[in-house]
Amino acid sequence: MAATQVRHSVRRAARAVAATLLALAATAAAAADGEPPLVPSAGPGVRSLSVRLDNDSFTIRPHDDRWYTSGFELRWVSEAAADSGAARVAGLFCGLAGCAPGAHAYRLASLVHRMYNPSDSDRTEPDPLDRPYAAWLALGLGALVREPDAAHRLELRLGVTGPAALGEPVQNAVHRALGLDETMGWGRQIRPRLGLQLGWASLGLHRWLPGRLDWTHRIGAEAGTLQAAAHAGALLRWGRPPEGPTWPGEPYGGRSDAEAGGRWHLYVGAEGRAIGRDRLIDGPAYGYEPRVRREPFVGDLFAGAALRLSPAWWFEFAMTMRSVDFEVLEPIEAALRPQRFGSVLLRWTP
Repeated sequence: MAATQVRHSVRRAARAVAATLLALAATAAAAADGEPPLVPSAGPGVRSLSVRLDNDSFTIRPHDDRWYTSGFELRWVSEAAADSGAARVAGLFCGLAGCAPGAHAYRLASLVHRMYNPSDSDRTEPDPLDRPYAAWLALGLGALVREPDAAHRLELRLGVTGPAALGEPVQNAVHRALGLDETMGWGRQIRPRLGLQLGWASLGLHRWLPGRLDWTHRIGAEAGTLQAAAHAGALLRWGRPPEGPTWPGEPYGGRSDAEAGGRWHLYVGAEGRAIGRDRLIDGPAYGYEPRVRREPFVGDLFAGAALRLSPAWWFEFAMTMRSVDFEVLEPIEAALRPQRFGSVLLRWTP
């Protein structure tokens, strides 16, 4: 009964997010007569460029190669011109949700690649009682709103699964670079599917000891042909963090956000997700039927450190422990233990 209620809640949240973003797009198109956006822009130019790499080899168990095994994300942020679609979407968002004075609108573009494999990647025949091989390659466009104590991201991603997502060549190239064996089972990966995902995330900063200790909350949701989920979490920062809210992997708006008051900080956090759809687990796959399905609830615990290397460069490293995100539909001998992976992020704010 509880699982059914959760599924209904996630579906309602997904429909609400999709309807909101479609309304934003429609209003932005209707506003093409030159009416200025509600959120001011500081001028043209690149404001930040960040590269993030996740890998389960970046942990104290470097040979624990399983499940979410690697991810790459490139994010590019630039100022949104007053007549741009991103500025209009951001302005409409602020008109609906309310934004603090001094908020800025930015354009956002991203390239995302994620790979998943079962626990035993030496097998040539698939294990139906383990997570299947899967890869997801996508391009994203969206809008970012930065306020002094909040940030909001609205993003549309279009991508593919299956061989066109390049899971096999990318993973084996990484394994060769790390001196690991090549994986053998990509011939039975999740089948090709076109993925269209709409996503939203909002951060809010809560100050305790300004410039020394604070915490950030994050809420959001996404809906699309591959996944539907809602998430919420919190992050505690200590040190000399940036003035605005931060979250691992979320984009910055520019130098002022990354530099003001910020030199270094340590952080710990937790996030939970309610998942209504995940085609990267549920399949279908080539040549067999996986006997697994998504878990309705998944949780992360993470800790990390961020350091400003220079006025223009930030470096972050984090470790994450994630609960098992799938359940096996038949009895198995041993209980599945949580997964661990590390993340490295480099951000340039010219």
